[in-house]
Amino acid sequence: YEDGSGKASGGLCQSKMHKPSKSGVKVYLNCNPDMSKVLKKVAAAGGAVSMPKTSIGEHGFMAFIIDTEGNSVGLHSNK
Repeated sequence: YEDGSGKASGGLCQSKMHKPSKSGVKVYLNCNPDMSKVLKKVAAAGGAVSMPKTSIGEHGFMAFIIDTEGNSVGLHSNK
């Protein structure tokens, strides 16, 4: 975090109140320039691809993965 930089920051929480979910908030990770390399690593890391790389027209491409805790995570890239 850099105060006043305009950059986003975040954190991860683990507690009895926080339950992994496929239907919760979607966090999107930027995978520029091309998410193909990232998607090839998902299964080996213990996750699963739930929606393959899909065109979203002029906005690039998106995909969804399920992480090792059961959360659905979005991926975005320009190529």
